Amino acid sequence: MSDDTNDDYLNYLSQLRKTLEVASADPVEQCEIMGSYNAPWELKTDAGDFIGSVLSLQRGQLNAATVDRLTEFKRLLQDLPDAAVIPEGESMTTFAGCLVAFKHPSWVPVRQSASELLSIVSDPFAEPR
Repeated sequence: MSDDTNDDYLNYLSQLRKTLEVASADPVEQCEIMGSYNAPWELKTDAGDFIGSVLSLQRGQLNAATVDRLTEFKRLLQDLPDAAVIPEGESMTTFAGCLVAFKHPSWVPVRQSASELLSIVSDPFAEPR
């Protein structure tokens, strides 16, 4: 793997870790962290994009079980219904609108999966504890 490709992989992995932290949070925390501008759509899109980049650049750095779990998480995001991302009648530029979306029951398995992934996906730039 070239240095640039490895740097890209590490950067995307770091961003994915941060996104998993947000995805695993409760709805109020998600709104507070993400702000009130189309936050559910941004989280869904960012997480899916970061997973795609990590998987395409990882070149065997992740084991098969981790790849499968990331792929499943991406599928959960892709399967979110519109009501969980842009609920009808809600303003997605408000805290209240984003909260309605994040409280949709379809986010529950997303949160659970993100929480589980936090135990196996580490931020390569995090300070050691």
